[in-house]
Amino acid sequence: MSHKPRSILVIAARGRGSSLRDKNIYPLNGKPLLAHVIDELGRAGCVDGVAVWTDAESVAAVARACGAMALPRPREMVHYQSGFYRLDEWQTFLTNQVDSRFGQADYWISVNCNYALFRAATLDAMMARIVATPSLGMIYAVSPVRPPIYLENHISRTIMPLFPSLCGMVRRMGVSITEIHTGATARAHHRVDWEEGLDFQHEDDIPFVQYLLRKRAGTGPA
Repeated sequence: MSHKPRSILVIAARGRGSSLRDKNIYPLNGKPLLAHVIDELGRAGCVDGVAVWTDAESVAAVARACGAMALPRPREMVHYQSGFYRLDEWQTFLTNQVDSRFGQADYWISVNCNYALFRAATLDAMMARIVATPSLGMIYAVSPVRPPIYLENHISRTIMPLFPSLCGMVRRMGVSITEIHTGATARAHHRVDWEEGLDFQHEDDIPFVQYLLRKRAGTGPA
């Protein structure tokens, strides 16, 4: 590729939230969760534009305040409202939206806004790897799964510990870069530390995420 690759960061952010009400606009240290993600990852050198795909005006307002493009997401293309479209139709719909606003890009960066602690430098490292390897069609982030690990019985809700011999596992995150034009199919993973891999989902996560954000900013205890 002779020209500088062009990439668009796309953040899918639902309005209602499936685990914590209004999670995407929840204030963490005085700033909405979504704003933390946009402000950090928008600084990455590999990002040429930021789009937030959402069904909620409250989320769209945060996106615009952070300098991102807010793209309308039909309610029928939200997981808890789904059933009217196949996922490939979702992708076609969103791709057409992004292309019409930003023009065609070389790479599509997809980020779930749960990852408030994912770093811009890590995104740049992922991009450097996929650009340097022509066979790669996608690279995605993984984070370690640390023991103790428990298996929950879906009927009784009791939990059973898994033995350490089953550990050393990683969890695939909702952060990936996809090459759009060449049809390359090889995939690779990029390992990040547990902090960047923290998936903000529940109310119990709030004080921990806020502590880590303060620590990163140098305004909290080391």
